[in-house]
Amino acid sequence: MDQNDTAPLKPLFLSAKQTAGVLRVSTKSVYRLLERNLLKASPYLRHKLISVASIEAFSRLGIN
Repeated sequence: MDQNDTAPLKPLFLSAKQTAGVLRVSTKSVYRLLERNLLKASPYLRHKLISVASIEAFSRLGIN
């Protein structure tokens, strides 16, 4: 398989700051959503990394 045939990898996780930018909310709001279990972060890392799947699921909820 040729190297030019591979698609670029998409990130699986975003930082709280990146998540805030995607959702157009403050970083503090992202941490509140994590506390309310509306977003899921990786429990294995020192810094909170939020899964892209969790962000997509939250955006489908349509919570304002």
